Amino acid sequence: MRIASLLIAALSLTGCTGSSFGYSGYNTHDYFAVDGSRSWKYVQDDNSVEWRLEVEKSATPIVVGNTEVYNFDYGILDPAELLYSIEWSTDSVDGIQIHSFAVEGGDAVTFSTPVQVSDPQMAPGESVETETDGYVFTSSFASAETCPNDWVTTDWNCLHFTISDGTDDASSPPFVGDWWFAADWGTSRFNVPAHSSDWVLSEANWEPDTQ
Repeated sequence: MRIASLLIAALSLTGCTGSSFGYSGYNTHDYFAVDGSRSWKYVQDDNSVEWRLEVEKSATPIVVGNTEVYNFDYGILDPAELLYSIEWSTDSVDGIQIHSFAVEGGDAVTFSTPVQVSDPQMAPGESVETETDGYVFTSSFASAETCPNDWVTTDWNCLHFTISDGTDDASSPPFVGDWWFAADWGTSRFNVPAHSSDWVLSEANWEPDTQ
């Protein structure tokens, strides 16, 4: 446990520079962390919202073909209440993808073709489009930029993606919106139509795989 704590401290201060930009773009999959045991806590940028959000990643992936898919639960921290779930994957072959989502109280939607959030390598200004199951999603790599949060005092470097379904309102899937991904730690902040302002990282927990 002490080793894990030391690793967390080192990574939180120095590990979020990510892959450097080259002629072929950023290695986007380096910015969405799924290794080990992970959970995150977020607060609203809007101080009038007092409740906190907790995100928990499943310990064991679902293997689809050669792809490891992890479930992420997004819920109110206290009192505990699940809001929605999203199944994500990330690797150097397919980049970052979304395979399904479920809003609490509704039916799960599994995409016959995963939603492409990013190609394995992308440059700012590029976008990818996915047509699947009656939806048309466009994910745009807006910029590489600093993304301050409430967990660390140093500014992280993030890849900012905007995911659109053409409607972009509270009826959209819960991943539609803006996401700032940081190397080693994942999502530093995000903004989705169901909420009034950015969700900002306030705490992250990670323990390495024991296998």
